[in-house]
Amino acid sequence: MIATILIIAVLGVLVAFVAGLVKLFQKGNFKTIVVILLAPYLAYEVFQYYSYAAVLPSQFKITYPVSIGDEWGFREGCGVAVFKISDETIEDIQKNGLNFFDGATQARGLTKPKESLSSSVRLSDYSYHTFKTWQETPVPPDWLNEGSWFMCSVIRDDVAREIVKAAKLPGSFYTTMHEGELVVIPSLGYIVLSFYG
Repeated sequence: MIATILIIAVLGVLVAFVAGLVKLFQKGNFKTIVVILLAPYLAYEVFQYYSYAAVLPSQFKITYPVSIGDEWGFREGCGVAVFKISDETIEDIQKNGLNFFDGATQARGLTKPKESLSSSVRLSDYSYHTFKTWQETPVPPDWLNEGSWFMCSVIRDDVAREIVKAAKLPGSFYTTMHEGELVVIPSLGYIVLSFYG
């Protein structure tokens, strides 16, 4: 009974939406139609940007997304987010090397130390937003096996090749978190977040 009512309500909303678009079309309001149709896509893109940026430690100043993509199932998902880091951040990394990464172990979206978390924040949520000690590349060999590091990479092939090539050489830095990896490649100006699970 409830399912039937829900289906009828959704169909009613869809019919009203299409009728509204038809009226706008008849009046020649094409720009409004385009905005209405693109709004959900643009909202999702903005949501993705802020969601993935919130996982990065605050030491990294990012300027724009290079590529963000993910795949989701019923409960699990995976993806890759590549951001361009600021020139200031790159200079700091080149100047300080591995010392730059001291303290870069907590996501900017999780601002409280573990000890001061309220009981409403589960410890498992905290583990998804903390990183282990940073190391210099090359990344571990098992990261480069097919299907391991970029498990469901949806970024452009040329960008993925550049990232993997740089990750095999010294001069970049990496860390891990629960079900994810973070790699900073100063030579490309990229910070790469990959996750699965």
